Amino acid sequence: MKYLIAALGVAMLVSGCSSTSSKEQGSGFEIIQTNFLGSLWNESHASARIISQDGGQSFEVPGGALWAFGDTFKGSRSADMTPHYVGGAVSCSIAFLKQDALHYPPAFNYLVSNNIVVSPFEYLTNEPPDLYRIWPGAGIYLNGHYYLFYSLIEVHGAWNFRSVGSGLGESSVALGNYKRLQPRGDWRFPVEPSCIIETGDWLYLYQAGKAHGKQGTLLARVRPDKIEDPQAYEFYTGTAARNSPRKRTPPRSW
Repeated sequence: MKYLIAALGVAMLVSGCSSTSSKEQGSGFEIIQTNFLGSLWNESHASARIISQDGGQSFEVPGGALWAFGDTFKGSRSADMTPHYVGGAVSCSIAFLKQDALHYPPAFNYLVSNNIVVSPFEYLTNEPPDLYRIWPGAGIYLNGHYYLFYSLIEVHGAWNFRSVGSGLGESSVALGNYKRLQPRGDWRFPVEPSCIIETGDWLYLYQAGKAHGKQGTLLARVRPDKIEDPQAYEFYTGTAARNSPRKRTPPRSW
């Protein structure tokens, strides 16, 4: 299961997947072999009317893993894999993968309505769907609750996107609708994580960021029982003994 999750995480859905061998050299890695395993598209996508979709995040849940994907295009494919785009797209889709799903390509079980893929999120009344998208971030399962972070994206033309902010969705089932939490009447949360690690008494949330001309990572943390409270998050400031309740630009030591 871990191998399959790792392999899928680095590929677009229709571009296929490679297994790689590498050797460490200095501070990085040199790729010495790649093997194309073929397209990920299979009957599980066809049954949900999915043609293709952006890569996404995955996290462990009871019985397997939940996968969250970005822009997911609807329609069908001919026997020769020619796509037929029908029905537009959803900006987020989710699928469950059983823990014993070891064969390739993977047999996903998608969230659907009338056998057509749907988003686990709903837009608020002041968010016209033609002007916004909801892209998924990292997720985690905690004490019977399934949490999935997301970014609300404002669309300015075909390839001009602007992040409005990050929010958090919660569901009582893995493959269900995720309610966008609005504590104190606001859906915004202070971090847009692409990775969450639970260790000790904390959740550590990692967000890609850029500052001082360098790409790096913002690091936030929160107690598991406070994940639904935006005011409970604090951020690493560059000093091991200090954290701040305010998001700050990454340390200059990057």
